[in-house]
Amino acid sequence: MESFLAQLGWTGHNYSIGGGSFTGWGPGTFQNQLANAIADTSYDHADVDYFLVCDLGNDIRATSNIHNHAKTMFEMVAAEYPRARIIVLPAVWGNAPGNNSGGCIQSIAQRVEEITNAAFGFDVDIVPETWLWLADAGGWMKPNEVHPNAAGYARIADFMVKHVRGLHVSTDQPLRLIAPRGGVNGDSSYWYAGRSGDLTSIHGVFELRNNVGVDTELGQLDYGMWPISTPYIPVVSPASRQVAGTLVVFGNGLIRTLSGLPAGAYNISHTWRSF
Repeated sequence: MESFLAQLGWTGHNYSIGGGSFTGWGPGTFQNQLANAIADTSYDHADVDYFLVCDLGNDIRATSNIHNHAKTMFEMVAAEYPRARIIVLPAVWGNAPGNNSGGCIQSIAQRVEEITNAAFGFDVDIVPETWLWLADAGGWMKPNEVHPNAAGYARIADFMVKHVRGLHVSTDQPLRLIAPRGGVNGDSSYWYAGRSGDLTSIHGVFELRNNVGVDTELGQLDYGMWPISTPYIPVVSPASRQVAGTLVVFGNGLIRTLSGLPAGAYNISHTWRSF
């Protein structure tokens, strides 16, 4: 937090409690922490510009929908800090094998969707792709592979500064694919996507556990990798080394199938120009 504030030249008040979350998996909920903030009368709450919520990972293990918890909190923040923009980091996760299991990845997607729906009607900025920020072998995590170390927190602060300043955050890390209708094996399926200059490259392997039809959504790239013109990506079967189908990347970063694909493993490698 201190590094983030220092880089932006901001003055902040920190009420966070380790292990906190929307649902209170740890020692306290975000609503408890917000109550402490509201009780602090040492500054004028009407002058607060930003309200930061950092949900690093505790809600990933929540057993209930967090929509109502998040909506209640957004209502309370809007009432107490009328000019503040709420910035939410929905999940920051490490690269341990268990962390990258299909269950964890699916839970992250579910929590992000619940928070996004709860934010409707409020001034909330949900930071995209935060779950990829520490998802490489960069030594960002403590040995328990759950909590960031000092370098990891510094990396989070640097990315947050870029986001607040409107700059593109590029991680060149695994893009985990979550198929809304199932079909993608989250345990082993990923593509690497990275940008250099105005060129975006994507490569890697993914496995379809079920047959998929035309126009099936397989994932979405973040803003900085959106294409200027529509790329058509050939999908190659490693077994036959033949093109088995085609994917298309739309202008909003959505990746969809242009043709149906049977269950199996596939390779892709493609480059295009981005904005």
